[in-house]
Amino acid sequence: MNQLSHSFANRILPAIFLIFLSSGILAQTQTFSSSGTFTVPAGVTSITVQAWGGGGGGGQSAGNRARGGGGGGAFTGGTLSVSPGDVLTITVGGGGPAGSNGGNSSVGAIVANGGFADNSGPGGLGGAASAIALPVTASIAGGTGGDGYTAANNGGGGGGGSAASSSLPGTVGTAGNNSGTGGAGGNSPLTNPQGDGGRGADNDGSPGAGNGTAPGGGGGGQSDDDEDGGDGANGQVILTWTCSDNINNMSTTATTPVCTNGTSTVTVTSTSLADGTYTVYYNLSGANTATAQSASMTFSGVTGTFATIPFVNSGATTITITSVGCANVVAGQDFTAAVTVNGAPATPGAISGTTPVCSDQTGLIYSISAVSGATTYNWTVPTGWSITAGSGTISITVTSGSADQSGTIAVTATNTCGTSAASSLAVDLIDNIGFGNTSTNTLSICEGTTGTTINGAAAPSGPTYNWQVSTTSPSSGFSTASNGTNNDEDYTVDNDYYDNPGTYYFRRVISSSTTACDGISDVVTLTVNANPAPVISMDESSGTPDNGTICNGVSVTLDAGSFSSYSWSPGGATSQTINVSPSSTTTYSVTVTNAAGCSGTDNQVITVNPVPVINSISAAPPSISCGGSSVLTVVPANNATQTFAQNTTITIPNFGNASPFPSTISVSGLPTSGVSLQNVVFNNLSHEDPDDMDIYLIGPNNQVIWIMSDAGGGTGINNFDLIYADGGTALSTSTLV
Repeated sequence: MNQLSHSFANRILPAIFLIFLSSGILAQTQTFSSSGTFTVPAGVTSITVQAWGGGGGGGQSAGNRARGGGGGGAFTGGTLSVSPGDVLTITVGGGGPAGSNGGNSSVGAIVANGGFADNSGPGGLGGAASAIALPVTASIAGGTGGDGYTAANNGGGGGGGSAASSSLPGTVGTAGNNSGTGGAGGNSPLTNPQGDGGRGADNDGSPGAGNGTAPGGGGGGQSDDDEDGGDGANGQVILTWTCSDNINNMSTTATTPVCTNGTSTVTVTSTSLADGTYTVYYNLSGANTATAQSASMTFSGVTGTFATIPFVNSGATTITITSVGCANVVAGQDFTAAVTVNGAPATPGAISGTTPVCSDQTGLIYSISAVSGATTYNWTVPTGWSITAGSGTISITVTSGSADQSGTIAVTATNTCGTSAASSLAVDLIDNIGFGNTSTNTLSICEGTTGTTINGAAAPSGPTYNWQVSTTSPSSGFSTASNGTNNDEDYTVDNDYYDNPGTYYFRRVISSSTTACDGISDVVTLTVNANPAPVISMDESSGTPDNGTICNGVSVTLDAGSFSSYSWSPGGATSQTINVSPSSTTTYSVTVTNAAGCSGTDNQVITVNPVPVINSISAAPPSISCGGSSVLTVVPANNATQTFAQNTTITIPNFGNASPFPSTISVSGLPTSGVSLQNVVFNNLSHEDPDDMDIYLIGPNNQVIWIMSDAGGGTGINNFDLIYADGGTALSTSTLV
């Protein structure tokens, strides 16, 4: 029944019945409670029709008078000769509203008349029977409505007449009475109940007039004080046809495998089905499930085909045919077809294989696990790489590309239903691990420059590094660089190199890797340029020795030597030579720069001595006789006294050397000759035995001047200030200080 209801899903199908008859004949039926159409199934040549007209409405009019019930619909039956595929128009008579007649029901020439309404006192007539003439084989009138009580006020409405059955006429409704009670509707000879007339209305309106029941019951009439009669019920049409159930010799096959979202073509083979177009009903089970599916099949000879709905899921699916046309599959028969539904393969799992690798490395293997349903595998490798074996399988053998040809290895799984998404693996080459300083990989620094870093740049997959250096060639003579084993990505130049001018070649090597090779990086050439070492030479204009000591007013030419640039101080001159004539002792400094941009500095002190000035010349005697002599004495004008002091406390013990010993007095600004010692002063001198003290001065050229020894007596002194003057009186051993 489900299959047939699906076949007529676009029609109005209140009910469908299957009637099993003898001799292998299967009867099917369809009930219409409203108008529609019916397409004759394949193999059907006659249709049995049962029709009931619509019930008449209960009598209703103005004037407060009771009215009779409506008449019931008539029944008409017959048999139509049809051809498969004919479309029959089904008309179902509508029930008449209160005061209106019921409509006629019909299928072709088979007509069942509707009941009538009478808006005066008597009940309406039932639908009249049709004449018996083929295709009509039976027709029975509907029941008449009961009369309303109209003789006086306070009358009840008449009951509606019932519809006729296929063998009995409709029942007349009961008349209303003078006590205001409505008459009962006629009871239909149909069952469940069907086709009953509606009750007439009571005078007080409670209850009111009743409606007839389908099919074709007449409505109850109005009472004196009730203006509403009941409605007649709609008529009805029932079609019945028969099919042979002899399809147990049918076989089915289906195209398999198919892809997801594709359909399968089912082939039906039978020696008992007649040629024609059939509606086939089937169910799906397994990976795809669906019930009451239908398809149109054109059958010719012994075969017919139809297409299933699309299969959305992959996996085994069974197609089971439940009916063909109007005939169901005989119980116990298994008309099935198995279909395998395949989808595109799943995305392959992770790719296993070596990374990073060396350039031009052979025999590299990359593989995946097999993917269910896949028939082939499509591999791609980076530009410059090549697959040497295994294309289309789950494992390939690869030769890597040249330096800088890193990339991605990818694989997809394919079958006739499509291609999966790709699984990928990034692969890197570790031969050239690169530098980021300059495009030429050269560096130049000056001697002593600290903090120079060679940028190694990031290398793949986190290997460890060593740094190497060569002083002979960028391609040979390498050894581990100072501080080069710290696994540093970048290298800071060590003082073993920046403090020693020369050319150095640095490279970074991978000290551990997952492959059979140790990649070697680019080479950086580092030039450490020597700083210039200028030496200032002097040329004194006076002709005196070029020893840095001049007399006031004499000029000196200072020469820094040949370099790229100069900066003198004081004065800011930028030439190689300068001519100076200082009036006082001055230190001159020059900073030079060579062609490599490195600099160096030298200093030169020019000592300026004053020019002697004669203050006076005297002669003794000033006058002499001829042949006599006189002594001339020159008194220079620049005689001057300078005082120098040692302010550090000197501790003089009873035994041993003083501390500090010796006690140095620094003297500067004196000429190298013509200097005399005038006074030596001791402040706060204390000792318990002065004549035990030995005090002497030592000059820059080891000249010794004794100040005190074995003199001053044996009496102790405390905080004495002693002055020893040139030309003073010497102390004796016993003379007390």
